[in-house]
Amino acid sequence: MKTKVAIYVPDKTGRILLGKRVSQQGATVQEWWDIPGGDMKEGETFRDSAVRDIKEDTDIDVRSSVLLFEEMEETKSGIWKAVVVAVDKYEGEPRIVIKEKFCEFRWFAFDRLPEHMYPVTRKVVERIAKMITDKERAELENATKAERAARDKAEKEAAKRKARVEKDIAARKRFINAPIDTPRLILRRWEKKDTKDFSEYVERLAAARYSEHCIHGHPERTINPKLENYIKDETRWAVQLKEGKKIIGGFTFEPRGKNAKEYEIAHTLDEQHTGGGYTSEATMGLVNYGFKTLGLSAIYTSLCSTNVGGLKVISKCGFKFDSVTKNKNACRFDGKIHESRHFSITADEWEEFSAGNNTK
Repeated sequence: MKTKVAIYVPDKTGRILLGKRVSQQGATVQEWWDIPGGDMKEGETFRDSAVRDIKEDTDIDVRSSVLLFEEMEETKSGIWKAVVVAVDKYEGEPRIVIKEKFCEFRWFAFDRLPEHMYPVTRKVVERIAKMITDKERAELENATKAERAARDKAEKEAAKRKARVEKDIAARKRFINAPIDTPRLILRRWEKKDTKDFSEYVERLAAARYSEHCIHGHPERTINPKLENYIKDETRWAVQLKEGKKIIGGFTFEPRGKNAKEYEIAHTLDEQHTGGGYTSEATMGLVNYGFKTLGLSAIYTSLCSTNVGGLKVISKCGFKFDSVTKNKNACRFDGKIHESRHFSITADEWEEFSAGNNTK
């Protein structure tokens, strides 16, 4: 039984190399397309035979080859075996070496094979095509599965990251919204149970609008403020006594313009607790919260120049004088416009001040 080697030489797009054979029987000339290859010599491996046959037929130098399959065939001349080999690495371009064997070489796509092929050659080539198609389909399916798995993994990771972020935000929000504890006071968010104290607080706002006891230069001017709005507003804090749990005032603590690292502070406390150190205690607690919890870079406040008590408070809390204004936005009471004095404190200044005054 003879053993032949049939060699699949692909181009860069995977097309197969076929050579044209011409035979003449009398006046009839026949043209057939055949796959490169030939008889394996005794003692040769399929790789050795592939290297030799391709070089002899096409002048191509084979660097690497793999066995695809074996095909048995019975012809008039007897039974023979074809060892089908694929060349995966080679150098050179095909050229006519033995004119009596091949007169032309051409690359063919597997879906555009020539009409005139030896029956055995067609059988071998179609099986190669099926193997390649099956392999490509499997690779595509594997790639699709891998892509789907990667996408699913990415989506799961994204969901986990989102959950972690939401958890961190929720934890930070709980931390940020947590009550501020000072020796005698608790600064906390307004709650539904604060209805009675809130009504009294609103009355003080109206009274303080033109009062020298207003520490800020732009007091709250909300018309008919509602408790539900204060509950939703995270810039507003209620000041509650630890003893008796009475709310004695409120603070606003909000970003200064578009700079999220700079806040403004303002307050209104009742007359009974003004001058007893409660304002300073609450202010220090809120300022410390701003720098230590919110990570602010600076905090600002303003007050009327006639507000002696307010001047003492901000001095006691470490604020430094910045400037003075007297315009339409300045303090107004007793039918007059008074100067507004503006103060600030930075994170570094607070660090130094609080260390020296044991207010951390």
